[in-house]
Amino acid sequence: MKGELFKTGILKWTLVLACLLFLMFWYVKADQKITVVEGASSQAWLIPYEDAESLTNDVDLVVTGTVMPGMSQTISIPSVAGGSRHYTATEIKVEQVLKNNGQAAENQTLPIVEPTYIIDKGLVPGKIEFPLEHYRKALPGGKYLLFLKWSDNLQKYWVHAGYQGKYNLDGKDVREMELSVEIPKYVQLKEKVKQKYNQVWGMDH
Repeated sequence: MKGELFKTGILKWTLVLACLLFLMFWYVKADQKITVVEGASSQAWLIPYEDAESLTNDVDLVVTGTVMPGMSQTISIPSVAGGSRHYTATEIKVEQVLKNNGQAAENQTLPIVEPTYIIDKGLVPGKIEFPLEHYRKALPGGKYLLFLKWSDNLQKYWVHAGYQGKYNLDGKDVREMELSVEIPKYVQLKEKVKQKYNQVWGMDH
């Protein structure tokens, strides 16, 4: 009798533990999901580019680099309309400098500003992203080709022209790939950027 009770108790605790592990796995997975909330005036001041030359000419810096994991934070600056605007300050390790105004070097850690920010939903699993111009936050550890413009207001380089200023090079940024479906013009511009900077595409070092 005692043996049967013991086996029953073990079975119950095993089931409880299995349920807890399942819930933990589900929560961790669900907490990684990012829901995007586009601003009403998201493209109000977006400069549409049709070729890589124009995009390159309008920026101060073109680099390839890796996003440093754990080195991003939300920053706020006063808005002209009142209140504050929120962005993300991210650090990248520069690997190649393709256009330079004299303020960046290879192997340098460079702080940049991304036109988006993400908030955590607290105990509720998941996160919410509030981007400008259909931008998507760069993936930590991901390698990118970046078109950057200096901001006197922010005293940092800014990813220029929203989604048009950032291109994933290692094929790991699934959220950026989704833009190809949402914005057909992005595909056309990306192909022209690939043609101009073909030496850096598919880099895995």
